[in-house]
Amino acid sequence: MNIDQKSLNDLLSIMRPKNSLDTLRERREALLKRMDRNTPVAGNPSEGDKNTGDIKQVLMELGEIDRQIQAEIYEEKTRKLELERLKREEAAAKNLREREKILARHEGVLYRYSFNKLLSADGKAREMRTMVGPGVSVTLSGGISAEGKAHGDKLVQKLEDIDRDLKESREFGIAAAEVAARRRRNRMKQEIEEAALAKSRNRKIKAKKHINVVL
Repeated sequence: MNIDQKSLNDLLSIMRPKNSLDTLRERREALLKRMDRNTPVAGNPSEGDKNTGDIKQVLMELGEIDRQIQAEIYEEKTRKLELERLKREEAAAKNLREREKILARHEGVLYRYSFNKLLSADGKAREMRTMVGPGVSVTLSGGISAEGKAHGDKLVQKLEDIDRDLKESREFGIAAAEVAARRRRNRMKQEIEEAALAKSRNRKIKAKKHINVVL
């Protein structure tokens, strides 16, 4: 069965959903193409005057996108290093009690990431409400209906960003729950080992009390 490129891209996008950084880079590429289209042709000054305003707008948006990309790269690297460090510490834990503390920190870090993504989604939702303004309706199911079409693309991007933040928040929450389950299993194992050790000590103490010394 033949599959065209668009169908293949759609399939890949489902199997490998884009993260925030991928989306920002795509938007940057789209802005660069838009600026190329609006660049005036030599010998046609009137066309240049007409596109000057749009080029300035694109440059402003490019600056903002670049700032977001740098912030996202920093956040992603910091998050990756922190999670890798916690995994190394867990693997190097000398006993169950030490592992319990490390797992608790790991769980807390993931919940913090999840909460931060929720805050990010909420902040973007507030920005979107400000962009929409009074008398304009936005529907998630049927797309966007607005009196002014100028902000249409930005509203769509904002909705996509909110949806992505919510998905990432859910993913971090699931990861935190998995670490919490490991921590509970670790605690149960620790309690069993400590109970067995205490029982063994009690047997030794009782055995010493019943030793008869024969002279």
